[in-house]
Amino acid sequence: MLVNLLIFINVLIFCFISGLHFYWAFGGQWAAKGAVPERFHEMAFKEKGKLIPTIPTLIVAFGLLGFALVTASHAGVFELGIPPTYIRYATWAMAFIFTARAIGDFNFMGFFKKDKRGLFAERDSKIYSPLCLYLGMSLAVILVF
Repeated sequence: MLVNLLIFINVLIFCFISGLHFYWAFGGQWAAKGAVPERFHEMAFKEKGKLIPTIPTLIVAFGLLGFALVTASHAGVFELGIPPTYIRYATWAMAFIFTARAIGDFNFMGFFKKDKRGLFAERDSKIYSPLCLYLGMSLAVILVF
């Protein structure tokens, strides 16, 4: 019961974040300013807050959609045509990726970042890092139970 609830919540989160990345890739501007550290704004944005790197943003969007599919496959709703062992490996990798992202790079992102100034740092502390920690831990729970 708990595992199915975690799967459902995680799939919704992955789909929402994926949709947000698709939105940014096709010119959306809502919440884009806080998506990258201020130090990298010149590289990442054109005028008026529009993200420049469309291809990397699409790669992230499709990757998050893939994470949603892998997570949903644990509920047995559908088969991906991939052996269950590989699904488990992929889920462990996802758990590691999100936990590592929550810990951070010790400079610009994560709970242990040095640079705590700006909109990105504020959102990272309040939203991004806690969300990544939740995803990492909940994916581990899905695997264990």
